Amino acid sequence: MAELHNLISKLKISQWDLYGQSWGGMLGSYIASQRPAGLRKLVISNSPANMQDWLKSCNEWRAELPKEINDTLLKHERAGTITDPEYEKACDFFYERHLCRTLPWPEAVTKTNDAIRENPTVYHTMNGPTEFHVIGPLKDWDTTERCKQIEVEVLVISARYDEGKEYVSAPFFRNIRKCKWITLAESSHMSMWEEGEKYNQIIGDFLSY
Repeated sequence: MAELHNLISKLKISQWDLYGQSWGGMLGSYIASQRPAGLRKLVISNSPANMQDWLKSCNEWRAELPKEINDTLLKHERAGTITDPEYEKACDFFYERHLCRTLPWPEAVTKTNDAIRENPTVYHTMNGPTEFHVIGPLKDWDTTERCKQIEVEVLVISARYDEGKEYVSAPFFRNIRKCKWITLAESSHMSMWEEGEKYNQIIGDFLSY
């Protein structure tokens, strides 16, 4: 938050909009709950209001995976070999359904995931080893009550096949007074790549008035 406010101050920005996707949306909702001066609108995209709902949803999707994929995941989780290429390939099957359904993945998505695998320090520290095992500090994240303090207009975007099902986004809509909620029908966690034109249009329309 200090870095954001320092940037706004240095650039002498009097009025600003905030966009956050995934972890960014979690942080964005927290920042907005502080009612910072100059914040006009907030976009929360593909984000959970609390991590317990997110974890529940991921495991519900996981239960729908083909048996052989789930068996592979379980085998390596029980053996403690989750860095095994076989395990990572099984995780990719899940990600191709619920992280980004545009195949092959856009170059930016591939580079991002490769970077995380090469140096997973932040992800493993904050989240945990996988999407199914949230054991880092984020496991206790819950901004549900803080959302009641948000006064600006908010756009919440969720997606039909996202790791976080619709009920994961619902607390934002229930607790933010001026909230618009849109669910995209053909995408998952990275709607900006899967339904980019529609996604950008929705956000552009929200910010333009």
